Amino acid sequence: MFRTIRLMKRPPGMTPLAFPDYHEPKHNVLGAEAAQGHALSYSRSYLHPMTPGDPAPFHDVLMQRAFPQRPAFVRCTGAVANDAELSRRFVEDELNLVDRAATAAYLAEDSFSS
Repeated sequence: MFRTIRLMKRPPGMTPLAFPDYHEPKHNVLGAEAAQGHALSYSRSYLHPMTPGDPAPFHDVLMQRAFPQRPAFVRCTGAVANDAELSRRFVEDELNLVDRAATAAYLAEDSFSS
């Protein structure tokens, strides 16, 4: 399996509760559209302090996409890059949703123990 992880932070002025309310019905739809036919799964984990008094997390959401193999990931990113309309919609929507300077993306190499 091949996974990608993206950490995103909401823009200044957006509350922690408003972030998923915007993300799920709008940006998530774009992510699901891009992942369809390529990714095995696409998930979002909204981050909150575990106990009262803990500091707020720096990022607001951890997004993960799982692919059967790296070539499926390459096809997925290529499909988005080659679709000018979908790419435009992603960029436009992210201007309303995220602090792009605080976004980080990673490839995840999993290791499991029994």
